Amino acid sequence: MLTRLIRSLMISLALLLPCIAAADTAPMFLGVIGDTQKPDGDPLADFRWGLSQVSGLPLDALLMPGDLTDTGTHVQWKGFMAALEGFPHPVVYAAGNHDAVPGPRLYRSLFRRYTGQPAWAHYRIGDWRLLVLDTPRFHGRRLEHNGTVGEVQLRWIERQLAQIGPEEPIMVMAHHPFGEPSDGIENWEEVLAAFEGRRLRFTLTGHFHRNRLYESPDGTPHLTTGALSFSTAPAECGIGYRLLSLIGDDLHTVWVERDDPEARLLPIPGAPRGRLSLAATIALPRVTGGAGALLLTYRGGPIVVTSGTATHYLAATAAWATCAVPLDDVGSVSVVPGGVPAEIRSAQLLVTPTPWETIALR
Repeated sequence: MLTRLIRSLMISLALLLPCIAAADTAPMFLGVIGDTQKPDGDPLADFRWGLSQVSGLPLDALLMPGDLTDTGTHVQWKGFMAALEGFPHPVVYAAGNHDAVPGPRLYRSLFRRYTGQPAWAHYRIGDWRLLVLDTPRFHGRRLEHNGTVGEVQLRWIERQLAQIGPEEPIMVMAHHPFGEPSDGIENWEEVLAAFEGRRLRFTLTGHFHRNRLYESPDGTPHLTTGALSFSTAPAECGIGYRLLSLIGDDLHTVWVERDDPEARLLPIPGAPRGRLSLAATIALPRVTGGAGALLLTYRGGPIVVTSGTATHYLAATAAWATCAVPLDDVGSVSVVPGGVPAEIRSAQLLVTPTPWETIALR
């Protein structure tokens, strides 16, 4: 028994030492639903479907990057919030140009009245800082299709950054995308300059009704997610929702379309639960017609997860943390504690119709 323990510790430390610095942030698991805009009286069937798909997952939060309504009427806001009634996870919203139709002052009042959140805000989720920006743009009282971040909000960003340590990871959510001034945030370069010297790891936006990944010259990835109302590029992607799994220096993400087979959770017989002090090899259920990810909730650690040739380093955490670890097409996965015992609350197999994509974070 002592020999097995020493061997396990030596393997764990050998695997961990090259990337201790990369694994300093506890993992996080997020859902994303974008651009749900529908007119008065619409039953919001697609939005309700999306909520039903992610409600049973152990999300840290659901992010909604704007255009929650079609024209920002009371009827639309009431219908939108009614669909969310009983949703079990925290939800963070951004305002989009469709939500801003009532006018430059009224839309912010309605947004706060119905969501309970200000149009721009600063949240802490796990080890991460989330800054939500308010990007609808007006020329006088005329609403424009592209967006902007005004001087008042830029000064607000500076004040928020003064409260954030230089090594704390930051994500930004807004409706209008970065890197596309004609239809996104017109002064996006000025906004990014405000984060210079800070650990801005990525941005998340909507608006385009299609999926897009743009990397700015400083290396920051900017992820634009598709919509759950209609697609502007149906040949590329339909409507759907997105999952994000943040592990170390990687953002793993998968897009699940409405017309594809539904994502599903499968139990893993014999998966470890409770105290994990020795390496464990988990035999996985056979998956056909989809891609698998190990959906793991743990505390303590760190933990090393190896699937085929891929190794993932899950940082030590005092609080419970959840992540989806994409798996190679193999029949097993190894879970090794990094010298300090961990506690496993659950280990399940998350099957999605399409493979996960990995985005390297700056």
